[in-house]
Amino acid sequence: MNCNISTSSMNGYESGMSCFAWKDSPGVGIASINNEHEQIIDYIDRLHVAGLDRKSLSDMWTIPGGLVEYTMTHFLLEEAL
Repeated sequence: MNCNISTSSMNGYESGMSCFAWKDSPGVGIASINNEHEQIIDYIDRLHVAGLDRKSLSDMWTIPGGLVEYTMTHFLLEEAL
């Protein structure tokens, strides 16, 4: 995968630096679930960008916790449907 991100020009996570991006298709047909899937992909992307940007290494400790918490809540919602 070529992300076209220059680590020398990065100042943390900024919009437009995505390596991983949510695509509306194929979705699951439920807008709220698709939105949550998009948020999960965003967490993964932010983690990847933080790993590339040595200035954001502190984010490497906070992003995974948010990803795990969000994903657990997401799966509970999916199971309830």
